[in-house]
Amino acid sequence: MACAVALVGACGGSGNAKATGVAAIGETLPAQIRKAHVITVGSDIEYPPLEFFGDGSSAPQGFDVDLALAIATRLGVSARFVNFTDLDGLLPALLAGRFDVVMSGLTDTPERRAMGVAFVGYLMNGTSMLVPKGNPKAVQSLDDLCGQAVAVQRDTEQDTHAVPVQSAACRAAGRAELNVIALPSEAGALDQLRRGRVVAVLTDATVAGYSAKTAGGGSEFDEAGAPAGGGAYGIAVGGKSIGLREAIVKALAAVMLEGTYRSLLEKWGLTRAALDAPTVNGRPAAPSGARAPVRPRCCA
Repeated sequence: MACAVALVGACGGSGNAKATGVAAIGETLPAQIRKAHVITVGSDIEYPPLEFFGDGSSAPQGFDVDLALAIATRLGVSARFVNFTDLDGLLPALLAGRFDVVMSGLTDTPERRAMGVAFVGYLMNGTSMLVPKGNPKAVQSLDDLCGQAVAVQRDTEQDTHAVPVQSAACRAAGRAELNVIALPSEAGALDQLRRGRVVAVLTDATVAGYSAKTAGGGSEFDEAGAPAGGGAYGIAVGGKSIGLREAIVKALAAVMLEGTYRSLLEKWGLTRAALDAPTVNGRPAAPSGARAPVRPRCCA
């Protein structure tokens, strides 16, 4: 199910905007976007702090929303978020032309690229464990979850990669593999933990820290151990949409260099996941004059 929920950004540009190169960057956008002055962003808007609806609000908020606004402003257009509640269907919908890009906490993986999309990396990621407050089972690493019940959101990096890899490690050590409950949403996975049906929830490190701090005012969950694995969140663009991809790379690099990116990281508590410059399919993609990306130690 899809629903357009927000239009944010600015159309056109002032003299100051033109002086900083916004007009030149915007000229690399596809003709239909330049004509409409809007980039449509497909997103499953239930993944705080990246994208979510506040209590009693129909307006999306979060780091991804703010960053999309900053990128759109640099390009001289607006960003319209489309709430698409089928996470697994986001990339097929992108390729079918339902939206221009996808920005929904998607990890850049070879499997996803093979579907015919490219990823503009904007934030580092890793897998963290959420446990009940006080960590009653003393969980410190993924190895402690062998033979235990865990919850994940279906079709996430944890579901498709982290769990199979860890289950294989458990089997190799002569122990039982993880007993996984895959739910349609992150909220559903957290509810399993609240009800005591699982020992831990495996989720993205960016999400785990936010949930530990905010759920029940910080009284419900702890983040156990250190983030495992790595990778980067990417803005997904159709593989053939080279002009759009290049425009996003240039605008994102500008947002990073001017300091807006750092301010948004601080606002949403995500500074440990920072990149220094964009990537494309995991490789440096910084325009001339920008710094190469650095992989933060937190998520390695």
